[in-house]
Amino acid sequence: MPNHLSVATGDLVVLRTNRGSLGVAKIEDIQVEEKFLKKRLRCPHCGRMRFNERKNATPKYMCRREDCMQPFDAADERWEEVTRFTAVYQGTWQRLSLALTAQQLDDLALTKSKQNAIRKLDIEGLEALLTDVGMPLPPDPVDRSAPAPSKPIVGGRTRRSGLVRIGQPEFRKALLERYGPACLITGPAPEEALEAAHLRAFAEHGRHVPEEGAMLRADIHMLFDKGLIAVDPERLVVALDPRLRAYDNYAALAGKPVEVLKGAMPCLEALKDHFAEATSRWLEVDVFWRPSRPIDVSALFR
Repeated sequence: MPNHLSVATGDLVVLRTNRGSLGVAKIEDIQVEEKFLKKRLRCPHCGRMRFNERKNATPKYMCRREDCMQPFDAADERWEEVTRFTAVYQGTWQRLSLALTAQQLDDLALTKSKQNAIRKLDIEGLEALLTDVGMPLPPDPVDRSAPAPSKPIVGGRTRRSGLVRIGQPEFRKALLERYGPACLITGPAPEEALEAAHLRAFAEHGRHVPEEGAMLRADIHMLFDKGLIAVDPERLVVALDPRLRAYDNYAALAGKPVEVLKGAMPCLEALKDHFAEATSRWLEVDVFWRPSRPIDVSALFR
């Protein structure tokens, strides 16, 4: 890809579509992966990749190499080893939501080669545009080579009063008897790792209904309550908020059938209500926010 070697840690970058800006960031790191397998399409006559798809003529493709210029119906598909460069910038990412138009960004380009996925920009001009739309510059990447010394945390004890759920131990016992020592999402687990979960928010109705409960592993329980994990009530498989796909241990749960040791299924209506509420929020997730996973710049332009 032209200009990929010009990108460096600390560079100010803006991601865009043909409509305008998506966001701006400063690159924190560039990861290099050797011998990455990538599918490439090549001209079957000369073996090179420069060809066009023809909309109103046949054969469908035409090679653009002057020493070839042969038409063909299908390109050769080859898996080839390449070096993959992955830019990491989620820690400095700021959304722009088309605040800058495509024409404004084209005007800042130092070259007019619009077909290039990576284009050099007039940085001073970009900074001026960001100021005009009220967007502060992204922070400089954190230097992670030498972690800062930790600050002491104030300890001690204090008295606190609060509400205590009545009947929670009995609710847990009833769920263990009904479902056995198994997390509904991940399967059998030590009882010490399991918690009695309400499929409907306890704070809203204040009732313990075993049919509307499930045993969940402690971390799964927290994610379930926050709406990041749910159960598809029609297929009875695990569904994940897109943000969890960045974590291999949780990503592996997507589409997994729920675990029912004793054949006792929780209330489907409660699962349906939780699923609907959780997934309605997933649609609002910024698809470019990927905590703890590098963003592959090239994938955004394929």
